[in-house]
Formats: sequence, C-alpha cells, structure tokens
Amino acid sequence: MKTKIILSLVLLSSLAVAQEVPPANPPSEILQLAFNEASQPQPAAASPVAAKPAPVPTASRQHFAAGEFALDLFGTYTDARPDKLNGSLKGGTYGAGLGATYFFHKNAGLQLDSTVNDVTDANGGLFDHSSVSLIVRYPLGKLAPYAVAGAGWDWNEHQPDTHTGLGVEWRFNQHLGAIGEARWIFGTSGAPDAAQFRAGLRYTF
Repeated sequence: MKTKIILSLVLLSSLAVAQEVPPANPPSEILQLAFNEASQPQPAAASPVAAKPAPVPTASRQHFAAGEFALDLFGTYTDARPDKLNGSLKGGTYGAGLGATYFFHKNAGLQLDSTVNDVTDANGGLFDHSSVSLIVRYPLGKLAPYAVAGAGWDWNEHQPDTHTGLGVEWRFNQHLGAIGEARWIFGTSGAPDAAQFRAGLRYTF
C-alpha cells in the first residue's frame, strides 16, 4: 500500500513539472526568427576619423626683403684733406651719425642721414652734414654688399656736395645687423673733397 502511494506522488510531481516547462519552439518558428534577424538592416560601421594633416611650417622672412625700414647708428672718420698723390689720409676727425633707410625693393632703397663730423668740436651744431642717398644692394644670405650715391648739404659751409661709395651689411638675425662703408664726398664751390668711413649698427623693422 505504501508503495502505491509513493508511485502516485512521483507521477503527480512529474505531471506538475511538465506543465510548468514551456514547450520548445517548433523548427518552423526557429527558421522564421532567423530569417527576421537576417532581414533587419545592420547599422553602418562608423567610418574612421580622418587624421588632420600636420601644419606645414611657414618659411621665415628673408634677411633682406622689400618693404624694410631701417635705423642706423654709426661712427665716422672723415678726412677733408686726402692726399691724392699717395692715397694717404691726414688730419682726420672722428664723428657720429644717424640714418634712416626705406627699401622699396629687395635690392634698392632710399636713405636719409645726418652726421657730426667732429665730436670734439664744442662749437659745432647738432649736425654738420645731411645727405640723401640711393642704395643698391645684392643680398647673399646674411651678407649684402651695396653701392651708394647721392647728394648732401654742408650746414657749416652752407653749400651742397655729392658722394658715392661702397659698403657691406651683415645681418646677425632678421632685425639686427652691422654696417661698414667707405664713401668719397665731392666738394663744390671750391670746397675740398673728403674721404669718409662709417661703421655701426642697423636695426631693421
């Protein structure tokens, strides 16, 4: 009797478990689900972000270019009595000067300068001489040899003169440079000729 009761309980338990387990999907439903998933549009793959090109470094400004404006501070040695026979210079004086130059072209510019020919002359004026010149230069990297020619005015003698010469400029960088120049000043109205040498600094904007 006990055995029958145990078998009955086991049978009832099996039936209860079978009712709780949902029936498996038939093969036709499985195929339909797979077809539905395959027919759905897949999201587009994200396109890789294009890398920005590296900035190209800009070329630095040339050491000598058109549109430059330069200020000069220089010392002078002037000999108004050069011995034309043997080329020696006698009785020169030491002076100083200021100049401003605008280069309207890479190879050419206009210069305005004023000088004190003798800094030891306490009776002299603020400037002894002023001149305007055309400068033609030929840049070679940081070096620029140049030729100069122009006219000037002697404030002491109150008479004009002309000049020509050769010089060279060396740029330490784009702004600061050194200049050296030799010019011959042609006197007028009986005034003697003069040889003048200049050396100084130039700051270019």
